[in-house]
Amino acid sequence: MQVNQLSQNATELIFENKYLLISYKTPVALFDVRTGEYLVTEKFWSKTTSRRINTWLDGNIGYKVAQSLLDEIYAKIGAIL
Repeated sequence: MQVNQLSQNATELIFENKYLLISYKTPVALFDVRTGEYLVTEKFWSKTTSRRINTWLDGNIGYKVAQSLLDEIYAKIGAIL
């Protein structure tokens, strides 16, 4: 697993051909290299987090998913560590 600090409160975790965007310790978006799909939380957190997500997507369209799905993925990564 690789950890990229994008800004003070934004981190990108790279694992198993996936990129997970973490904002303020909360997973908010995921990119799957194999499928080329972006998944984005349907929950609105803040203007700052929304801006981070949009910057990270870099013009790509993300499918809205339940926050619980991203939370589950993040929890599984923690279990691996």
